[in-house]
Amino acid sequence: MNRDVLKSFITSKAFLKEKIQKIENSKTFLLKNFWIEKLPEPKKENCVAIDGSYNFIRFRSLVFYSVNVSAVIFEDGKLRIENYPEFDVSEDSMYFEDMLRSYMIQKEISTALKFAKDYHVMLDGSLIYFINSLTSENKEKVLKELLSTEKLVFSISKTPIKSFEESQNEGYSKIFNKEKNNEIIYFYFKLRKNSLTFKVETFKKNVNRIEEILSLIRGFEIKGYPYLLIRAHKEAKISNIDIQKLAKLLGIKEKTGREIL
Repeated sequence: MNRDVLKSFITSKAFLKEKIQKIENSKTFLLKNFWIEKLPEPKKENCVAIDGSYNFIRFRSLVFYSVNVSAVIFEDGKLRIENYPEFDVSEDSMYFEDMLRSYMIQKEISTALKFAKDYHVMLDGSLIYFINSLTSENKEKVLKELLSTEKLVFSISKTPIKSFEESQNEGYSKIFNKEKNNEIIYFYFKLRKNSLTFKVETFKKNVNRIEEILSLIRGFEIKGYPYLLIRAHKEAKISNIDIQKLAKLLGIKEKTGREIL
């Protein structure tokens, strides 16, 4: 880092720290004033947790990549796992990773649609981000299918608010509405006093089923978070070591652009 950049940062440091504190305080104030210090009883029902992952290696003339979506399925007291991996090679481009991430999201949504008629569905991440990542044509189709199911479909994401997490008891917040998407509502929850605070996004049609969502989350909770999503994340992950091993199995040995053996 050159001296001018560092000097400019040091000058701005106090202002930035003050701004960070204001943002955190506003969130803490909002939650504390709309917080319900109780949780519904835990309940286990047939449910699917879905998470996705991707990884890739760039070679001189191509990119080798893998995408995997994992579904951890709880049904009638038993757990099973289904994986949906894909592997391919492609020409490289400056937008390659954005396209790969978008494709992974489409696979996650497709997997959710597969199960949503018969199982409650938990997604890792942001439901509104998933929906907004779709094309207009696909978005309309996906919304129609997800809104027609009687099962609960919702996402869970981490929302660290340090001062709130250190002081607030377990419970959940009132419901908030996504201003730019009238179909989505969200709320926050905390299952233990010393655990993180998480954000749930779901469809507005579930506005009277918030306690059902919380009961379901509590039914699979381990250390303040649903085990099914922890397992889905673990199963879906494609590590750097994994993608390197796959490239070697395919016969790509070096990042030189040589022909596949």
